[in-house]
Amino acid sequence: MAADGIRFGDFELDAGGYELRRSGAPVRLERIPMELLLLLVAEPGRLIPRRALADRVWGKDHFLDEASAINTAIRKLRLALGDNVENPRFIETVPGKGYRFVAKALRADTSETRRPSLRPDRTLLAVFPFENLSNNPQESYLSDGVTDELITCLGALSPAHLGVMGRTTATECHRRGMTLQQIGHELGVQFVIEGSVRASLEHIRINVRLVQVSDQTQIWAKSYERKIGDLLVWQWEVAREIAGEVKTAVPSGAFSRQSRSRQVDPKAYETYLKGLHRWNKRTPLGCSQAITLFEQAIDMDPAYPLPYAGLADAFILLGIHGVRSPQDTYPKARAAAIKALEIDPALAEAHAAMGDVSKGFDWEWGQAEASYREAIKFNSNYALVHQWYANLLSILERHAEAIGEAEEARYIDPLSAPTAGFVGFSLYRARRFDEALREARKAMELDPSSPVVNWFLSLIYLQRGDYGRAREAALTATRESHDAAMFLATLGLILGRAGERDASLEVLLTLQRRSQEQYVSPFDMCIAYLGVDNNAALVWLEAAVAQRAMRVTELGMPLFDDLRRKPGFAEFPRRVGLTVC
Repeated sequence: MAADGIRFGDFELDAGGYELRRSGAPVRLERIPMELLLLLVAEPGRLIPRRALADRVWGKDHFLDEASAINTAIRKLRLALGDNVENPRFIETVPGKGYRFVAKALRADTSETRRPSLRPDRTLLAVFPFENLSNNPQESYLSDGVTDELITCLGALSPAHLGVMGRTTATECHRRGMTLQQIGHELGVQFVIEGSVRASLEHIRINVRLVQVSDQTQIWAKSYERKIGDLLVWQWEVAREIAGEVKTAVPSGAFSRQSRSRQVDPKAYETYLKGLHRWNKRTPLGCSQAITLFEQAIDMDPAYPLPYAGLADAFILLGIHGVRSPQDTYPKARAAAIKALEIDPALAEAHAAMGDVSKGFDWEWGQAEASYREAIKFNSNYALVHQWYANLLSILERHAEAIGEAEEARYIDPLSAPTAGFVGFSLYRARRFDEALREARKAMELDPSSPVVNWFLSLIYLQRGDYGRAREAALTATRESHDAAMFLATLGLILGRAGERDASLEVLLTLQRRSQEQYVSPFDMCIAYLGVDNNAALVWLEAAVAQRAMRVTELGMPLFDDLRRKPGFAEFPRRVGLTVC
């Protein structure tokens, strides 16, 4: 990748102008450290030996003390970047070998969803939803589950060399009837996997074929018949064969994962897939049903780690949306994630869950970041962890990095409206409101009824003072989510700010009545009161912090600008561990 106009973290490197800037301000950098930076950032992720760096900076016939000269230049470069040798964000030292640029480097002029040109050594494939050939349409959970697990398996196989499109995008391509030519041109996909599933008693027959997009030829196909409990072994078998067909380099230890290679109780596996099917709906009811099914799968096979990871994710989502109290969700999510990691230390989903508990409940930012980075190390094709990591970076006001992680999630799953909308949400939190609106509108085109995308839009319109559009988006989010408190509270805020005080108070009354029968987050009550009474909002914020309600970590958002000026507000960010509000 040429180093002209490259963004990484808060920095922008202008190779033509021989200048490094941070958040628009020039950063002083001497010639040798600048030369090293240009060499490293041009090949992100690649280990560059010390000798190669020295030869390219000083020439092959130099007579310098190579080790001392490079060490000095790297130290100056790290100082300019604010990097840490023990926990590097940009430059990693490989002892005795050389250096690697580990941050994501994006062209400064790109805001496109598709960026395959930045990954010339990475094969990109999509797994289309496997067709359910069983007579019973209710068994679609089985074909859906096989699809999901194969995506996860391939994603974790060799992330540096093999990219896998997110399930939402693959499903949307299939639903739209996009041609292979369109998929290749618009998304950069090189191979498509198709298949079918037919279940009979405890056996399952699976047909799989691999199609090359460029010439639409089938380059591999195979049929399998397995017991349901053997499918975890089968998934790695198929992943190995596909990697070989697309000529992908696979790390030697990729197939040693105990959780993916052992047989499991057939009923436990089937129950887990049913839970996964409901979790993928991402609704409060779906998550509650998934929790019951994951717990049943664990009872059937306590040594099977995936139901524990699914259980953690389901509890976390209920906590994020304020459906259950933090004490009823995050400790349970933590316990489930820890158990999953005891069985399989390389399970990316469990590391991501641990990161979200550390972020949303413990307010331990360093531990959260470490867990997210572990998850990405084991499966960088996991879109959700990039999105959760982006949220942490926004909380810490590391906005350029947050936007980069949100864009990475969108790159993996570009046709997912919530994932695409999160780019706009990250820009909103960075107070780049025009760009935020543009990205949120683009996400809206993918799914105009998405509750979370409409919520993102409502916040952006509110900040711009466009109360009519903000109200419309918040109404849509509320309606499509069946009056979820998180979205209803935002509607109340917008109505109050728009001068519709009676309507805003009616929303508050609805939330208060609901709280008599079920849990309503005090953070949502705080949001609703922001439209009519900042003093009452502060009272509810106190309750939210005391309960460790997940979204109190978002106090740096523009949404709280008015409340931020009130006496007494400043203590809340300090209690949460935020020094930037």
